[in-house]
Amino acid sequence: MSPEVSKINDAPLPVSEFNGKSEIPADAQNAIEVSHIVKRYGDFTAVDDVSFEVKEGEIFGLLGPNGAGKSTLIRMMTTLIPITAGSAHVAGHDVSKEPNEARRAIGVIPQAMTSDIAALRRARPAARGRPCGGSAAPAGPPPRNVHLIRP
Repeated sequence: MSPEVSKINDAPLPVSEFNGKSEIPADAQNAIEVSHIVKRYGDFTAVDDVSFEVKEGEIFGLLGPNGAGKSTLIRMMTTLIPITAGSAHVAGHDVSKEPNEARRAIGVIPQAMTSDIAALRRARPAARGRPCGGSAAPAGPPPRNVHLIRP
């Protein structure tokens, strides 16, 4: 392949359409900083000394085989499970010391923290088989992400 052509989904793109250069300024702030993060469960190490940075505006993918620790890493970064060692900062907030600020910066609402009464009241009509808003639309099953608790 010549240096003037890159491939996306096996289709060649001329350099004029994809030049392989980042449009993120070199001095852009880090949106995410993970430094030597570790997660252990007893003698089992699920995440072992992972470090990376993601600049604001950058697209970042976390790839790996099943069991590599991707979900565990995300759970630590979103404050759902504690970090064994190392640190993670999201939008400048240490996820261990400022978990609420970190969650707000990335819009994470852990399932255990979704017992907001107003949201529950809005969800109940749909969960009872009645559409919200009084419309005559056919009723369906409740949304999969709504968990109802009997008062």
